Amino acid sequence: MNGVDRDVLIVKYLDGSAGSEEVVALNELLKVDAASRSLLREASFQALTLADLGQGRGLVRRPLSPRWNYRPLAGAAAVLLICLAWAIWLLRTEPPLLTVVRATGAVSWSSDGDPSGTAIDSGMQLGPGMVTLEGATSSAELILSDGSSVTLTGQTELSLAPGKDKPLFLRRGSMMMDVRPQSKGRPLRLRTPTAEIDVLGTSFCLSAGADQTMVTVGEGNVRVRRRVDGATTEVPKGSMATATLDASRPLETRPIPPLVSQWRATFDVPPPALWQGEWIPADATGPGRLRNVLDVSYRRRDGTIVPAHVVSVRDPSAVATVRPDSTLRVKWRVRNPAQGVLLLLSVLQPDGKFSGNFQTELRPDAFPSDSSGWRLFSAPISSLETRYPEGARIPSGGRVTLVFLACYSATAELEVAEVAFE
Repeated sequence: MNGVDRDVLIVKYLDGSAGSEEVVALNELLKVDAASRSLLREASFQALTLADLGQGRGLVRRPLSPRWNYRPLAGAAAVLLICLAWAIWLLRTEPPLLTVVRATGAVSWSSDGDPSGTAIDSGMQLGPGMVTLEGATSSAELILSDGSSVTLTGQTELSLAPGKDKPLFLRRGSMMMDVRPQSKGRPLRLRTPTAEIDVLGTSFCLSAGADQTMVTVGEGNVRVRRRVDGATTEVPKGSMATATLDASRPLETRPIPPLVSQWRATFDVPPPALWQGEWIPADATGPGRLRNVLDVSYRRRDGTIVPAHVVSVRDPSAVATVRPDSTLRVKWRVRNPAQGVLLLLSVLQPDGKFSGNFQTELRPDAFPSDSSGWRLFSAPISSLETRYPEGARIPSGGRVTLVFLACYSATAELEVAEVAFE
């Protein structure tokens, strides 16, 4: 029995209009439901109080009625119950917008009006505020109240707005969503600095910066609106669209370029802005390369930042597809041979859902160097250990979104000249 049916039954019982079957049903409910017993006592007390007030005002002019007239009293009690329910509804706690499934790295949440961040744990429920990820290897898996899933990766900020529609605002960074079917005419709405995205039920990837938003759709269909001029486009399965601040160019949908299982990156030319590292063109000391830059590795429970010196190659929608027996090759060197290097891969499932992070430690003494100090790591990616979550395995057809190398010494001076999958 729902709350409305229960309240109607109590009112009918008090005003004497309840039938025998309804009285039996109410008695059965009162046996097992303490809240209903409390509500009946409160309603009866209010009804009797109103009766006393009514009789007190009528003593001078008319005699006492030989019997209580419960109908008007019960009606008044019902009005009070409705007012009470309305007050409870107005003062109710805002339901959580997101529930944390798991998180790794430096992931925090700050509520509206509270700029200090709180590290998030599995099971936490988040209301209006901001989820912040710091560092290339940070990730968080979240569930919306309707069951839709959200995976955030890398340097990302996601704002959760209060209100009926509860829009999500991806201020910067990358997210993957698997959205449950939405009500007709009520799509899930996301915003970025340059775009608005309406989703009825689909799987897609979204990356955003101050001047560009890229949408890649794996299943279903989304609508993208460019905020600078209101131009719109429909993005179906297997397609992508990019919304920028340049209104002079048409907002177009195009097929997603096919991923390859053999992929190689060298640094003869400057790398994409999303990659991490100081680009150094080829010179007498070596080929074109990326030199480490400072980044957040993770945060301790007390909020202390643990920095790392990193080089990373990344693409939110993936740089290549791999199998467990695919070979990863990395050409690297460090100034201080005593310093080990962390090598980490972040991999998605073929359908775009998060698979896991996998890592190994590169010990310089285990890899011979050439005359310029360059060392070569080459091994099947199945040889990497599972970093997160526990029990994760590299899937066949997995999509690599991040190749990350880091050292924790300022004197290591890590450089990377090649990253390849074969």
